[in-house]
Amino acid sequence: MWNERRNHHRRFLDYLLEIEGEMQNGQVFQEMATLVNISTGGALFTTLYKERYFVGQSLQVNLFLSETRDVKGGMKTMAHVIRISESKENELPNSIAQANISIHFTEPFHLIR
Repeated sequence: MWNERRNHHRRFLDYLLEIEGEMQNGQVFQEMATLVNISTGGALFTTLYKERYFVGQSLQVNLFLSETRDVKGGMKTMAHVIRISESKENELPNSIAQANISIHFTEPFHLIR
């Protein structure tokens, strides 16, 4: 299992992620999520669909770079879910319940267009 000690500096970015995975019941899903932060070793993103995720789950992660909208550039990799927690945004009045999903990258990023 993944060691919780952080070995890499985090960058706080506001990019969209396309997440593809399989729920525990075997149903395949795809969703757009919001990246909160990223490092060489992993990332944290928010989702409205906490029930789709479980610790140890494999995910394909596509990161869309906002500066490259004209050419639709991005990067993709594989990752494992290492933690699921409630978002601090849930503490705000009238907020929609969100979950934080922490992932560990299991492969290097590959460029996509």
